[in-house]
Amino acid sequence: MPVFEDPLRPDPGLLADHPARVGALLPHGEQVPARDAVLNAAEIVIDRDGVGAFTLDAVAKESGVSKGGLLHHYPSKDALLLALVTRMSDQWRSDYEAAIASVTPGPARVARGLLNACIADAEGWNDQMRRSGKVMVAAMVANPLNVKPAREAHEKLMKLATADGGPAWASEAIVFAMHGLWFSWLFGLIDASPDRLAQVRASLQKVVERVEQEAALR
Repeated sequence: MPVFEDPLRPDPGLLADHPARVGALLPHGEQVPARDAVLNAAEIVIDRDGVGAFTLDAVAKESGVSKGGLLHHYPSKDALLLALVTRMSDQWRSDYEAAIASVTPGPARVARGLLNACIADAEGWNDQMRRSGKVMVAAMVANPLNVKPAREAHEKLMKLATADGGPAWASEAIVFAMHGLWFSWLFGLIDASPDRLAQVRASLQKVVERVEQEAALR
């Protein structure tokens, strides 16, 4: 359910200039470090070519890093996948913490923050979000231990949800609903059109309103 902008969008027409190439320039003028270029390239390979084509050789070629240089940073495919999941999970944690902090304290604060950040509009449902989901699938298929950072980020979110002053079921229901929406979209079962997101948001907002009304009566 991570929501963030897409600075790593692959462009097949670029060779040494996109962020998946070592030495490519970032918008502020700094070069992409080899470690980050490898991670970016790995996401592109998984997204473009599929899990079956995800090899260290393919990632090295995509990134412009030598095979030896890649192995220096990530000595195995599992190590590379774990690093990808860790990066994604850190971003997800940062996003949901900022979303929760952006709303006033009170019952169902987690739910209110997530509704505002995750399904307020369709802009966040972009290529980067889809690639993040594919990375999770690839990591789980390769080795379930690779998704431990995501589990830890999710556990922290659920702890926040059950301690935000409202009934645990309310925030949990919204978190699970948004997870279901994300995976349904990831696997192409639904679209994430503005109308659909608005309908889902309106339904989940009723849960928040119920919690706030009950809190006001206490």
